[in-house]
Amino acid sequence: MLTTIFFASSLCHLFTSSSLNTTVNTEVFTQNFAGFASYSTAVISRSKPCSTFYVPQNRLVHMNILIHEFSGNFTGGESVPFNENGLECLETLFEVSRERNATLITRFQYDSGTGTENSEPDISLILTHLDQASKIMNEHADIILAADSGFLGKWAEEHTGVQVTRENREKLYDAWTSKLDSSIHVLTRTPKFVYEWMGMTTEDLSSGKTNKKLGTFNDAYLSCDDDMGTYRNRDVEVAWLSETINNWHPFGGEMSEFSTWTVPPLHHNASHALIESRNLRLYYLNEKYNLKSLSHLKTMTVPEDVIPDKEFKGVTVYDYLATHMGVRFHVSSLAYSPTIVASGIVDVRMDIQNFGFCDPLFEKEAMFFFSDDDVSIPVRSNLDWTKWTRGTNTVETQVEIPSYFLPGSSPLLTLRIGRAGYHVVFSNSDCMDERTAGLIIGPVSVLEPSKAADLWMWLGPLIGVIVLFTIFILIILVCLRKKQF
Repeated sequence: MLTTIFFASSLCHLFTSSSLNTTVNTEVFTQNFAGFASYSTAVISRSKPCSTFYVPQNRLVHMNILIHEFSGNFTGGESVPFNENGLECLETLFEVSRERNATLITRFQYDSGTGTENSEPDISLILTHLDQASKIMNEHADIILAADSGFLGKWAEEHTGVQVTRENREKLYDAWTSKLDSSIHVLTRTPKFVYEWMGMTTEDLSSGKTNKKLGTFNDAYLSCDDDMGTYRNRDVEVAWLSETINNWHPFGGEMSEFSTWTVPPLHHNASHALIESRNLRLYYLNEKYNLKSLSHLKTMTVPEDVIPDKEFKGVTVYDYLATHMGVRFHVSSLAYSPTIVASGIVDVRMDIQNFGFCDPLFEKEAMFFFSDDDVSIPVRSNLDWTKWTRGTNTVETQVEIPSYFLPGSSPLLTLRIGRAGYHVVFSNSDCMDERTAGLIIGPVSVLEPSKAADLWMWLGPLIGVIVLFTIFILIILVCLRKKQF
């Protein structure tokens, strides 16, 4: 009986399948908030003009912000806070990034990108620079995915140098996590730095304790047993990151490889590379480092026995990572009610498959659009994309058509997640509407109320006949079953 009622209810909503192509598309495409990240540098100057920053367009960009001119230990002069020109350069960098639809991972460093040891000033001035920078970053929090803790050590990777102490590192973590907008993730170089800051040792990691303030990155990803000092106990720390920290923070970094190694690096083992990347919820990788390592990934085909989505059978390891880092949404089914009266309600049902290694880590606004040749009218939605976790997610929602669209009109209905330029691209082939940057759902026909009533005059009895016939069949089946016993 419940099946009958549900069936009748579905008919009353007049759902029709969208013309969306639901064949899984394995094509590689870029999104500007996850995946292979571009790399750029920006010099923040004490005196020179700051209008020539290079920011790749429509990309996730790891932006190394070089502030060596403000450290006397690098210049041989005086160490000073950011002056007016320096602050203006920082502001310009973020404004240019916004204009280019870029999302940033920032890293501040004092060694001009050369890895020069002991380039940084004393910790008190470092904290002043951090305070100055965080105020500007908070004004642009919507285009900054994460901030590497940075500042300390060679390449600002928190190793090598007199200022690189646990006390100084943790002063940085305390300052970043208290001063930055909570939507900007703070990342440090090793898991040990995170759990020590939390007051733990490796023996405590099995407790499952986590934090939502400080994550980690790995700039020697899949290189060797300990990833060049990244891990103290790889198995234990990888398990802890997989189960706790990386559920809240974007994990990634860059790869390394050296000709002097006598043992092949871990990324030469395709199965290990893919299993660990999925377990660690890999979110991004630098697309330039190391080119030798990245090129090797393009020579290996994914082993079918270690991937859950067989549609990607036969692609290279590089392409598999490219299509799975962060999130990747495929709409496997889409139905909606295409015929309504003026100011009526459109019902939408979708099955959305997240092929990505990760769950969504930050909020994006959902917006429906009704568009004809003249206008495109947005309608805010309460859809929460952060619930579209790894695997298949069923989404049911309703949207009211604006009163602008009168009977006889047939506006196109689309759904956009995120603002234009920073929106989610669904992976289905030819599914995105260029005008609204939204997923194409389909046209909606607006009927005169009288025509809608006429429709129900014949549809209502039809539903009644179907319901009665189904009940009759169920009664017969029940009677036959009783006779058998």
